[in-house]
Formats: sequence, structure tokens, C-alpha cells
Amino acid sequence: MDFRSLLKNYSIVIIQNGEIMYRSGAAGVAPLLEAIESIGVEKLRGSLVADKVVGKAAALLLALFKPRYVFSMIMSKLAINVLEENGIEFDSDKLVDHILNRDKTDLCPFEKAVLNINDPGKAYRVIKEALQKLRKSG
Repeated sequence: MDFRSLLKNYSIVIIQNGEIMYRSGAAGVAPLLEAIESIGVEKLRGSLVADKVVGKAAALLLALFKPRYVFSMIMSKLAINVLEENGIEFDSDKLVDHILNRDKTDLCPFEKAVLNINDPGKAYRVIKEALQKLRKSG
């Protein structure tokens, strides 16, 4: 499967049994949260995920439903740690130290929110809360 071509039109694509079950062009971790909430952890388990950018926040959300494989164009070292700890196979085109915010002046707000969290369930709640705050202030 050519994950790179899937990511030309979308920021995230989730495939189960050869069928696309979720796709989004939205940036950030919001689409991953939406997939978890709209499809559910059980149905996502064992899927294939192509996501343009995977940092620790995204990796912790992925660990919640344990896909079989994750491909990312850009992945952080902290994300790799999370995926390895959770037994999730992965591949990435580019490895970076950190995922930055959109204007590249600081860490991504979601990365900051989960910096000291390693539990996927807790990360899910913290990321959801951080997203709601950002949406209110934005």
C-alpha cells in the first residue's frame, strides 16, 4: 500500500480490512480524536494508519486503539518511544526531535500537554481538554 500517495490529499487515513474507514484533511491531533470518538477504539484496533505528522500526543492516541501499523511523513523521537512501548509497528520518512507549533516558535501545545504523560487513557483526556480550550480561545 502506498501511504505517501494517500497523504497527498489527506492529513490522516485509517484503513481496516483493505477499506478506508476514516480520512481527514484537517491538521493536528483533532482528526485522530474525531476518529476515536466517531468509530470507537474496538473497531480501530489492528488498523493501518497513515498520518502526516506523529508526535508524542498522536502516538499516545494511537496507543489507545493499537493499530497494527503506523506510517508518518514526520515523526518525533518521543512518538517512537510510545509506539515501541506499545508494540506498534511504524515507519517514517523523517525523524525530528520535537513537533513544533504552527508558527514554529515553540513546542506544539498538545506535545506540551502530554510531555510528562505516558498513559494513553490519561493522554486522551488531557488532549481532548487542551483541544477544547484552544477552540474556545481561537
